[in-house]
Amino acid sequence: MTASRIFALAAILSATAAVPALAAPWESIGTISVDYNLDRDRVSPDFGGPVESLRFTARGGDVQCRYIRATFGNGATQDLFSGRLRQGMAQNVDLPGNARNVARLDFMCHAFQRSGGRIEVQADIGQYQNAWRNGPRWSYWSRFFTDWNRAWDNATSYWVRLGTMTFTPRYPKDNAFGGFAGRSVTQLAFRPLDGSAICSNANIRFGNGSLAKIPVNGGRPLMEGQTYRIDLPGNQRNVVNVVLRCYALGQRSVTISVLGNK
Repeated sequence: MTASRIFALAAILSATAAVPALAAPWESIGTISVDYNLDRDRVSPDFGGPVESLRFTARGGDVQCRYIRATFGNGATQDLFSGRLRQGMAQNVDLPGNARNVARLDFMCHAFQRSGGRIEVQADIGQYQNAWRNGPRWSYWSRFFTDWNRAWDNATSYWVRLGTMTFTPRYPKDNAFGGFAGRSVTQLAFRPLDGSAICSNANIRFGNGSLAKIPVNGGRPLMEGQTYRIDLPGNQRNVVNVVLRCYALGQRSVTISVLGNK
């Protein structure tokens, strides 16, 4: 079937961050138009490089997808999502390992409302900014990623997305993260990706067995899309794991991205 390449590209909007030096991980790739009650194939432009994760959000009403399918640089395909996208509720998809080199996305979806709908597509490009900038498609994407030219500098480029934690609402829950193998970090940062959260302290264990309890935003809410940085004490750089106690604020769950600055 011939794919209809209808893809309304959205301008990049800089997310407001609590720490200006740390760039927002989500880049707005664009918006897919979806017809009422009829599955049709829609295809994204070719991606400019690898991504760490993708986010799909229905706008203008709920959207039902037979599939959202990724085609990778080696030609292989994989279905990333199938089901109903609720309006305004983000669906995050992590892309581990060799699945990060996405070439394009195919959407077989329909809207429930007669006026149609849209799917907003965002990507966490994370550590792959240089791959996009040096890739063959940069002449195309540079028109949209204008913030990279002023917001990404030598300091922020050393921030690396290490992984995520997920928390449920109402009752505080401990969640441990230990994805620091082989990494030495000077600072940590936390960013709620799909909602807001309240966290108490970050309990950090170092390689020498010592522990540090560091407040996260003074116990105040961590707002969606904003980044909250903590400095590590003294010369402690060999982090083994981090335990956060958080709960989602006003939604069923919240995913918090963990970042480290080398």
